[in-house]
Amino acid sequence: MITLVEMVQERRRAAISAGRIGEDICGYDHRLDSICSRDAFAAFVKSPEGEAIFQASKVDDPLGEGDEVRGMCERKRCKIHSGWHKMLLLAVKHQIKELADQAAEVGEDERILREAAEERWRRRQAEKNWVEVIED
Repeated sequence: MITLVEMVQERRRAAISAGRIGEDICGYDHRLDSICSRDAFAAFVKSPEGEAIFQASKVDDPLGEGDEVRGMCERKRCKIHSGWHKMLLLAVKHQIKELADQAAEVGEDERILREAAEERWRRRQAEKNWVEVIED
């Protein structure tokens, strides 16, 4: 997710360096819309367009014609996408932190279950119980 945000930002910088857009142009790419949703992002990554982007490690023109700014928001100081780079990075980092916390919680639950199972096994071994069958 962070990789896609960085690739789009690099594309924006390249367009600025080439003189196609100014520094004050938004540069948001519509393909970033799936970043904040894991399922939508997974579907994007598995799509032909997503696979091509990640294999080439570069975000290009959505139509494949080599246009440096096609697919980018070309508005000046766009209010809709204001601070998109920082906002998306923070959102992805927050998702990563939440997933790490969930993984730690599941790991702790697993540790508790394993300790309980081990304790039950030790108790059964120490009790030395047996069963007698009495036939009438």
